[in-house]
Amino acid sequence: MGFLNKLTVKLQERKIKKIQREIERLREASADKHIKKSEPSLKDSLVDPETHKVKFSLNNKYIKTDSSFFLLMIVVVVTAGLLGTTTFYQSKLNNINEDFTAKVVELDKVKADLLERENNLNKLQTDLQVKEKRENELEDVFEDVKSEKDELKDKIKLLQSENADLQSEIDKLEATIRKLEDDNDDLKQQLAGS
Repeated sequence: MGFLNKLTVKLQERKIKKIQREIERLREASADKHIKKSEPSLKDSLVDPETHKVKFSLNNKYIKTDSSFFLLMIVVVVTAGLLGTTTFYQSKLNNINEDFTAKVVELDKVKADLLERENNLNKLQTDLQVKEKRENELEDVFEDVKSEKDELKDKIKLLQSENADLQSEIDKLEATIRKLEDDNDDLKQQLAGS
């Protein structure tokens, strides 16, 4: 309230000074009337000779309150309202801007993460394709080896059966050889004994 009191005092001092100038002007005008005896011109009644400003002398005939103080209060209230709303909306705008910036940063992080995942997926896909190619090649080789193995098993069985047949023939031939050797020994004994 100290500011408003000082402002009111200054306004009242200005009015008092204005009234004092008006009184001095009227005294000078009355002194000039004694000298000139002519009517004052319209310019003399509307322009202050000291300040050379246009003046309106209402002498509080129609306005009973201090209108300049009332207007000042309206200006102060409107200004305070504008300042308040400006501050409020500025803070809201700052909050929205901060939220937007945070969302942009978050989206950039998500984008970077997605790009990294995409790169990893591409790498895994190429690795998988290479593995599938190798697997197909190995499967072909495995099929070849398996068929070769089956052929070799068949050959082994055939050779084992041939071996068994040959072994039985060897056994027969050895039995025949022993029999012939025994017969030969018997004949040698008969020849030696005769």
